[in-house]
Parts: sequence; structure tokens; C-alpha cells
Amino acid sequence: SSSQNVHISVTVPPKIAPFEFQPDLHSGDRAGVQCLITKGDPPLTISWFKNDLPIISDPEIVVRSTGEYTSSLSIATLSTGHAGNYSCVASNQVASDSHSSVLRVNGKV
Repeated sequence: SSSQNVHISVTVPPKIAPFEFQPDLHSGDRAGVQCLITKGDPPLTISWFKNDLPIISDPEIVVRSTGEYTSSLSIATLSTGHAGNYSCVASNQVASDSHSSVLRVNGKV
């Protein structure tokens, strides 16, 4: 009898560690969150959204990749226009995961 080795590769889907914006933020404050992918096989894509729209060209919002599994979002000077629902989405070849946090400025969304 003959035997064959079959290699099956299973890609692990991404998983995001929960994060929350600081409470009680006001205009002029700084704010930030970090999106950490605790599980998931590369290549990974990490994207940020505000109210379900991609964050692209707001000069006040800085998105920085701090390694293959971490991305940070920071806002240098908060204004009421920054309030909203921010989401980090991590995806690889098999699946995606997302986590959201609401940023309140002066108590408002």
C-alpha cells in the first residue's frame, strides 16, 4: 500500500481586542484608540471607519500602523465634528472582524 501526505493549511480568521475611547472628552482635548489584532494569519488589512465611512483625508485624524498587527487612531485637537462611531476592521483571506467605539465630545455624539 502507498501513503501520501496531504498538507492542509487552515487560515486563522482575525480577532480584534476590544477598545474604547476615553469618556468625558471635550473640545480641544486629545483622543485615541489602538486596534490590536490578537489572532489571525497574515496578510492582514486593517482599516478605520467613522460612521461607516472610510477615514481618508481628515488632517486632524492620524491613523498609524504600529506593526503588522496593530493600528492606532489619534486625534490631536478634538472638535464636536469628531464625535461619532469609529470602527476598526481587520481582514485576511478568510474572514474579517470589526470593533466599534463611540467618541463623545462635550457629552454629545
